[in-house]
Amino acid sequence: MRNIKFLRLIIVISLLTAISLNCFIIFFLSPSFTNLIIKNTESEAIKVGRNLSEQFREVPKISRDLPPGFAEIASQAISDFGLMKIKVFAPDGEIVFSFFAC
Repeated sequence: MRNIKFLRLIIVISLLTAISLNCFIIFFLSPSFTNLIIKNTESEAIKVGRNLSEQFREVPKISRDLPPGFAEIASQAISDFGLMKIKVFAPDGEIVFSFFAC
């Protein structure tokens, strides 16, 4: 009889542990990990934007004309930052430059 009570206690504790660990993962660990990924992605995007914006500081006004050698600069940024693509938009929203890494 004592063995049955002990087994029931072990089963109940095991079930409570499994349920509490799942709740911990669902309500705490997963959102924390997702927030970490989002913050890291935003940080990397800001770094890439700052790097590429340095290339445009020489251009005196906003225009559709890209600086000479921009394709090489873009391909270097893609390899440096591990990007998949770069798109440059004109002020009116038209795509001026698009580079897809294969």
